[in-house]
Amino acid sequence: MQQSLFNLSGDDGNRFESYYSGEDNRLIFSAIKLAIQSTDHQQILLWGEPSGGKTHLLQGACYAAVEQGAKATYLPLKKILDFGVSILEGLEGYSLICIDDIELVSGNPSWEVALFNLINHAHYQQQTLLFSSGCDPNEKNYLLADLKSRLLWGMVHKIEVLNETECFHAFKQRASLRGMNFDKVLIDYIKKRYTHNIKELINILNKLDEASLVTHRVITRALIKQVLKE
Repeated sequence: MQQSLFNLSGDDGNRFESYYSGEDNRLIFSAIKLAIQSTDHQQILLWGEPSGGKTHLLQGACYAAVEQGAKATYLPLKKILDFGVSILEGLEGYSLICIDDIELVSGNPSWEVALFNLINHAHYQQQTLLFSSGCDPNEKNYLLADLKSRLLWGMVHKIEVLNETECFHAFKQRASLRGMNFDKVLIDYIKKRYTHNIKELINILNKLDEASLVTHRVITRALIKQVLKE
């Protein structure tokens, strides 16, 4: 079940190759790459706003680990919380365990205890743990105080949202991975008329990619207007 929870987003997927770190997230991006190559226990907790790319990094880490021959799993708590803590059983053989939206277990006694035990076991079994949180873990209240202390064991880093310039660098990078070319004229056209939020920009890219494939047309201002219904 865990393997089936890998989530592809577009043709390039949420892989390291399609992640644009920006200046503020460059160092933590490098730290994650090193962590999944280590044979010792590593633990990193990423937190920040929804558009920062935390899920992208966790899924990218899983893909990279699997490509290196390791066993990895990605567990999005938004989707699995209702399945119960039994979903955490049988993770002993995984080199990398990535858990998204860790703050969602706050106030749930069974999940808090299960994750406390998971962190302890991972520490002794030399497994690497990557967590994400939508809020500052130092300010989040957990019923189990020891869980909070365990979550803060390793590196804790705030993921910064890309600024406008970085958003469009990321947009062009994702487009290039799909063989799509956006020259300066087209980028400026999109900048003036549409959102500068990276998630929405990727949604625009997905729509244009699909339209280009279906109509066999290159990306032009006319196609952009048609697809986005100006």
